[in-house]
Amino acid sequence: MRIRRLAIYGFGQHEEINIKLQEGINVFYGMNEAGKTTIQQFILQILFGFPQKNQQLPRYEPKKGGKYGGQIVLEDEEFGVCTIERIRGKAGGEVTVHLENGESGDDELLSKILHNYNRQSFEAIFAFSVHPLQHIEKLSEEELSRVLLASGTTGIDQLSALEQKHDKIQKELFKKSGKLPIINKQINEIAAQEAALKEYKRTLEEYEPAIERIDILENKLAQLENDEERHRQKIQELTKYKQIYPLLKRRKKAQEELSSIRYTTFPVKGISRLEQLEERHLANEASIGSIRKELNRLEDVLQKEWDEDHFLKVQELLNRDSEWREWQAQIRQLNREIEKQRQSMDEQFQLVGVIQKDEQRSLLEAEVSIQQENQFYHHLKELKHHEDQLDMQQNILDQIQKEIQSLSYKLDEAYQNAPTEQEHTRLKRWQEERSSQSQQENRQSIKGGKQQPAKLLAFGLAVVSLAVVFIFNRTELGFIGLVAAIFIYIAFDRKKTTQRQNGPYAANDAEMREFEGHILQYDQRVLFIEQQLEDKEKDQKAALQEFNDLTIKMNESKSKLTEFLRAYRIGGQFQYELYNELFRLIRQLQQANKQLEMNVEQLQKLERLSADRLQEGYEIFGIACTAENFAAVLNSAHQQLMQQKNTYENANATKQQLLSKWDELTLLQQSYMDEMKKLYAEAGVDTKEEFYKAGEQSVLNANLTTELSQINDQLSSYDTDLLDLDLSDEEATARLNDEMEHEKNVREEKNALLKERAELIAKTQHLLEDDQYRNQIQLFEQQKAKLNQEAKDWIVSKLISHAIAQTVTSLKDKKLPAVLEEASRFFGLLTNGRYDSLYINSDGYFETGAADGLHYSMSELSQATKEQAYIALRFALAKSLKNSASFPLVMDDPFVHFDTLRIQNMVQLIERMMNGHQILYFTCHERMLDKWSNAKIIHVEELKNERGLTSV
Repeated sequence: MRIRRLAIYGFGQHEEINIKLQEGINVFYGMNEAGKTTIQQFILQILFGFPQKNQQLPRYEPKKGGKYGGQIVLEDEEFGVCTIERIRGKAGGEVTVHLENGESGDDELLSKILHNYNRQSFEAIFAFSVHPLQHIEKLSEEELSRVLLASGTTGIDQLSALEQKHDKIQKELFKKSGKLPIINKQINEIAAQEAALKEYKRTLEEYEPAIERIDILENKLAQLENDEERHRQKIQELTKYKQIYPLLKRRKKAQEELSSIRYTTFPVKGISRLEQLEERHLANEASIGSIRKELNRLEDVLQKEWDEDHFLKVQELLNRDSEWREWQAQIRQLNREIEKQRQSMDEQFQLVGVIQKDEQRSLLEAEVSIQQENQFYHHLKELKHHEDQLDMQQNILDQIQKEIQSLSYKLDEAYQNAPTEQEHTRLKRWQEERSSQSQQENRQSIKGGKQQPAKLLAFGLAVVSLAVVFIFNRTELGFIGLVAAIFIYIAFDRKKTTQRQNGPYAANDAEMREFEGHILQYDQRVLFIEQQLEDKEKDQKAALQEFNDLTIKMNESKSKLTEFLRAYRIGGQFQYELYNELFRLIRQLQQANKQLEMNVEQLQKLERLSADRLQEGYEIFGIACTAENFAAVLNSAHQQLMQQKNTYENANATKQQLLSKWDELTLLQQSYMDEMKKLYAEAGVDTKEEFYKAGEQSVLNANLTTELSQINDQLSSYDTDLLDLDLSDEEATARLNDEMEHEKNVREEKNALLKERAELIAKTQHLLEDDQYRNQIQLFEQQKAKLNQEAKDWIVSKLISHAIAQTVTSLKDKKLPAVLEEASRFFGLLTNGRYDSLYINSDGYFETGAADGLHYSMSELSQATKEQAYIALRFALAKSLKNSASFPLVMDDPFVHFDTLRIQNMVQLIERMMNGHQILYFTCHERMLDKWSNAKIIHVEELKNERGLTSV
């Protein structure tokens, strides 16, 4: 998908703006507050809708009022060129989509073009900026891994949150070996109550048969409940079928009528268009008859003589009357202006402090051409550019210095936590003694064999004691024998343990192994921090060299500007706006002087032209005229000649107009006939009667199609099985009556069994001597019902967790490996080969593999490297969706923390992504403009000069 053009009617600070985009990369450049983010939000809101007023997102309504919204013209492989227009309307705006084949649609068509993506899904994959990247530094190891996993797969973060919620619910309900969860407590309480009930049953012999009968009745009642519920559901199903039967009948009839229609295609508004053509055809014939009569009348009019030469001379002189009047007005005006200009120039000379005439002449002769002005502004702009670059480079140096200080602090902190010399000595001694200790333990195990008879004696005594308990039921003797066996075993074992603890190798192996691993991990971390510090110091050296070069360039620019101003006798230090004002005043004085000279010359010229015109009037009229009465004499002579000429010319002009109108009406008559034949061809008919018939069938076809769509919409909420019953109204009524009769029989049988069960329960209650047994039964039943409900809730939550786990595993197994493989290649490119892999370890956390074979967790990487991992995963996911959703990638300055080398690597990666995606890059950094040779640069601050948009 490619965006060809953005047309903004009114959105934020932008109004009536056209932006044409190319297929590859498009860079939107501008300073802060220029409107870059407004354009980015325009793209998102036109595609996915305006935010509602109760939402947190800004709506960017026009600041000056006017039409709200705009157009996006894009090209899609499936739909071709599409024009999407969204203006103020309902909550999300009124959207209209126009396709190149003439079709149009609304939100439904737009959703198909956008492959059913919403704004949240689009921004999660195809749009990102520096703001989410800045928060990566604050994330924990687990949070960072979740962010990266969500970047590599779509939808997994929502599934993980839901899975955690249900795991918490399950733990609150039941634990296998727990005592506090709800189900565990209820099981223990029911077990205790069941034991008490059994004790009561043994004392009531007559209670057992009644209870057994009650159980049988309970089973039968449960079966009847199922039967009753099944009949009830069938009754509901048949009742719904009878309700929708008229819709099903009407749908079948509409389908039959639709299949019988012959003419299915018809021109849009064909009937009204044909009637309009017929009306125009008849009106055109009447107009042709009127023109024919008027032409016959004009043939008798054109007969009178006419002195054309004399008239042309008077006419030519009259045509120049306005010129004569203008000369006289200009003569008066020039006299006033010359006096006023001389006074104004004296005031301007005093304003710039130039009093002497020679200084004034020098200033008026100074060169202020466009070339000189461009040269002056070039020097001024060059100086300002070098100053801005110097400030930017200073900010880079400050940032690098902060990073070096942070790394130095981490290194000092690591040195402070370094193992001491005593700990190194202790580790070395333990390593030397470990082998000798192993040999000594082997010798002790040989000596320990002599103690085996004592252990065997203790074991034999324990076996004999247990036999006495179980065979002879002598618990006292068995207990004494077990105590004696335990005492003998502990006595010999304590002696052996005391010897081992008092030996020369009492070091704790587990502790020393852990200490040995700690020292190895410390050495690797110090080496990693030292390498990062060395890289930052190299960056600082390069940035300092560039700072010095920029300082030299700025001083050279200042020297050029000073030398340039000496030619105008201008020295000293001025602010930039004073330079602009001074040039304007000099040019204004020079322009005023030229205008004064031109006015004097023009006055002399006009006086000569007035004298010549009076002489010409004398030759034509034979009367000597003055400047005051020349116009009156000329108008009087012209009016007499015009009365004669008008009669002749009007007749001739009317004739020509009528002939031209005759030709136009003849061609128009033929075009009406061609249009009517074209309408017949579009409808597939030959006569007017067939055309009207086709129109009626087309309207019927549209009405039936709409009716079928409405019926299907109403039936879509019902089950497919219900719609497929295919019963007549009488059959459905008969089945409904049968089901109601069966339900009635089941209900009567159930009531009889309920009555018998109630009698048996009353009988069992009378068998009890007190109310305690009845209360126990009631409490037992309540606890069972509560346990069943809690167990059902636990099973539902468990099934949901299992389904979520299977879904997440499927997402990871099917999609994530390919994305991680592509992300590893991108990550290697961005880090210049320093890291070559991104993977998930056995604990579910993201790790990265370095080229030297070491592996690091994400929390050990620098801020910029974490951002590169995040970007690599986002790009890999976007690439994996290339065939299904090749949306443009929208980036808002996400690389501000990258150094020069990493920015260059990112530029190469973006050039790779251009093969499948259009790139829209928003930046306020001028250094990014020359990163892509084939990029289209859009200067946002200059867009407001492009005006004149119309809605589709």
